[in-house]
Amino acid sequence: MAPSGYRWLKWLILAGALLGLCFVAVLGYVAVRRHVLEDRIRDMVVAEMSERFKTNAQLGSIDIVIWPDVEVVGRNLSLPIGNRTDVPPLIQIGRFAFKLGFLGVLRAPKHIAQINLDKMVITIPPRGQTKQPSALGSMMHGKHLGVAIDEIVCDDADLILLPKDPKKEPLDFDIHNLVLRDVIPDQAFFFHGNLTNAKPKGEILTDGKLGPWDTDEPRNTSVSGNYTFTNADLNPFPGIGGTLSSTGQYDGLQA
Repeated sequence: MAPSGYRWLKWLILAGALLGLCFVAVLGYVAVRRHVLEDRIRDMVVAEMSERFKTNAQLGSIDIVIWPDVEVVGRNLSLPIGNRTDVPPLIQIGRFAFKLGFLGVLRAPKHIAQINLDKMVITIPPRGQTKQPSALGSMMHGKHLGVAIDEIVCDDADLILLPKDPKKEPLDFDIHNLVLRDVIPDQAFFFHGNLTNAKPKGEILTDGKLGPWDTDEPRNTSVSGNYTFTNADLNPFPGIGGTLSSTGQYDGLQA
């Protein structure tokens, strides 16, 4: 090998060694200051969710996993509907996770590539029954960052629409393979998902655009998109039988 080749090899080995040392240093920093970092990330998540949904978000736990990548894992995130305690929270998430990255160890991230959600339940109250917290409610957890998220993925979600008449059963939609893209504060975002329709029972494949989210009245949030509705069971309806399939578009407000 020519002398110049040896020099290149030497520099490659040196660069690899320096990167390895930086990697080990970051892992060591996270290991030593894990509890401090977890408290900081907890404050960031609670402040961000409180500001986005104008409520006082509650979070069960936050853990930082340092191998094979620096990842944040949160459990039992709850977003109440204003100050109401007579209905379930607007959103409940059993578990969420996102990669923090090495720069995120040093400063709170303003951009997240992907968040994975497990066991999410969204409960939408009837129109006119949403009450906001006090003006300081969403600011008590610190300054929010306005984090932009490229993609949110959830394979296990439940959408519940509460009826105005409490004697009636709520509409319950099981959502599978839900993907939200380009989720930016105060802007509409794209979505794609499969869901099981409540009445008539059937499968819906849909993609479209939702938002911006109306924190004062969730059912007034604008939504538009395309759908394919298949194998809708009409037998439970008196005087009607068989199955129904349809395709189409929708544009307006939430149901």
